[in-house]
Amino acid sequence: MVRMARTVFHQELDKLKKEVSDMCSLALDAVHLSVMSLLTQNPLMAKETMRQDHEIDWLELGIENQCMELLALQQPVAKDLRDIVTISKVIVDLDRLGDYSVNICQVALTIHPLKRVKPLGLIAVMHQKVDHMVRTALKAFIEGDAKLAESLEGLDDEVDKLFAKVIEEGIETMKNDPSSIDFTANLILVSKYLERMADHACNIAGRTIYMVTGKRKKIH
Repeated sequence: MVRMARTVFHQELDKLKKEVSDMCSLALDAVHLSVMSLLTQNPLMAKETMRQDHEIDWLELGIENQCMELLALQQPVAKDLRDIVTISKVIVDLDRLGDYSVNICQVALTIHPLKRVKPLGLIAVMHQKVDHMVRTALKAFIEGDAKLAESLEGLDDEVDKLFAKVIEEGIETMKNDPSSIDFTANLILVSKYLERMADHACNIAGRTIYMVTGKRKKIH
């Protein structure tokens, strides 16, 4: 009887992990497509990416409920307990990645009709680094790879430096060309959203290390 109960529990846990994997894929797509909609001036891509955020929201709610049920009814211990607790926290990071992607899409739609008075080079570089961080963090989480999660160490500092540079150059641009204020201010907003995405990637990496090893490590 006990063996059967444990078998059912692990079947439910495997199902839960599959749904989390689906949520990871949606969040990763949102991060990538939101910035691409901005860089390529594609309002249709922005609108479609925003619609997909509803799927992320529903998955978060469903996964959270399943986590609570498994914790309450199955009373997992050791690694199984860490898995469920980590999942319940990672889905919050995934939801925030989706939210920031929506914010970037909203900026893309806002500045689409505006004159492009500021190059998007720094945003593209930030996006490349953040996209890599998110992909790496999610791969480490899904595969339970603590070493891969640790490889993100130091990357957040690079994103922070780029964020500071976007602000610095943006302020200088607005001083020299008042007509650029709306466009440039929105780019600074995007850089802030990307900086926060990098933070959530680090959160996921740190949670993955805890899930695998039982040891807490802050990734910066």
